[in-house]
Amino acid sequence: QIYIYLQSVQAYIAPPIAACFLLGLFYRRLNGSGAMASLVTGLVLGVLRLVLELTNKASGALKPGSLWHWIATINFLHFAVLLFVICTVVLFVVSLMTPPPSPEKTEGLTYTYGKPAVGEPASARRFEIGLSVLLAILLGVLWIVFR
Repeated sequence: QIYIYLQSVQAYIAPPIAACFLLGLFYRRLNGSGAMASLVTGLVLGVLRLVLELTNKASGALKPGSLWHWIATINFLHFAVLLFVICTVVLFVVSLMTPPPSPEKTEGLTYTYGKPAVGEPASARRFEIGLSVLLAILLGVLWIVFR
């Protein structure tokens, strides 16, 4: 029981952090204002869910069929997905409504297609791609074996 409780609390904390981190890696337009709004939104909704869940378990005071009861009783993993989506929307909306960060601030921090290093042979790149394909095949085999 304590393990599930710890996992549920972690599921209320992680989605806004994951949204800011993952999306910030791939989209230069996102900024600190959007990230802060997303993190605060995630914190408020996560704490709300935790309080509603504990209140409902302790007293059963939430009326079945109400929105509050649904929020308190939805599976914590489903809530984590919903929280990730909400935080992603907040991150994009606030970032697009505020000035973008300067290119100097995001240089080297976001994913871009880079140019090969000077003097790097093409064979080294092919070797890296080959290892990536081998890893993907290995993961696929492991998934098939252990499903």
